[in-house]
Formats: sequence, C-alpha cells, structure tokens
Amino acid sequence: MDPKRDLMAALAASLFLAGATGQARPTDQGGQLPGASQTDESWKTDPNVRKTADAIFGRLKNTTLTDAKTEAEITNMLQKADARSVDGALRYLLYDKRVRRFGDGTANNPYIYYVKSTGGGG
Repeated sequence: MDPKRDLMAALAASLFLAGATGQARPTDQGGQLPGASQTDESWKTDPNVRKTADAIFGRLKNTTLTDAKTEAEITNMLQKADARSVDGALRYLLYDKRVRRFGDGTANNPYIYYVKSTGGGG
C-alpha cells in the first residue's frame, strides 16, 4: 500500500467526520466563540479618541515614510494624551485612511506612522 495515499485518506476521513458530527468550533449567534470576548471598537465613536486623532494628524500631516513616527514618539509629542488614547486614535486614523502605517509591530521593527506618500501614488 502507498503510505501517502493512506495518510491522505485518513486525513480526509477525519475532516469529513469532524464536520459531520459537529465537532467544528461552535459559535454563538454573533459569530464569536462561546466565552470569547468581543473586540473593543469604542475608538470608532469615542469623542476623546477623535480629539486625540485630530491632534496626532496635525502633528503628522507633513510626514513621509522617511520621517515617520513610532507610537511611543507620538505619545511623547502629545503631553496630555496617555498611551491608550494614542492607540485608539491611531486605530481611528488608520480606519479613516488619514495615516499610513509601516513595519511589523515588533520590538525590532515597530509600526511607524506617516501621512504622505513619497511616490506618485498619493
């Protein structure tokens, strides 16, 4: 017998049986897994987030990728804003397509934020 063929047949059978017996991960009516917390999207409607977003946009409006700022740098620029407000404001600005983000979001390559493209694409 062919071992690859046997393995594929066993895999297909297990996937078929898992779907047929309802062992797939069940969700509640909202599409969330039972017990999973819903994502917080209050940043979309919070007036304080929008105020902070406007302040950030004012500081970043002439930035390009070469002089983009990290979230920590942005937080330091805004003396009255805390890190949570800045995070929500940056989410809002990305959602509203007023800023661009570059990087991996890791310690070695953090996200950096800027407004203007350096190329001809806008």
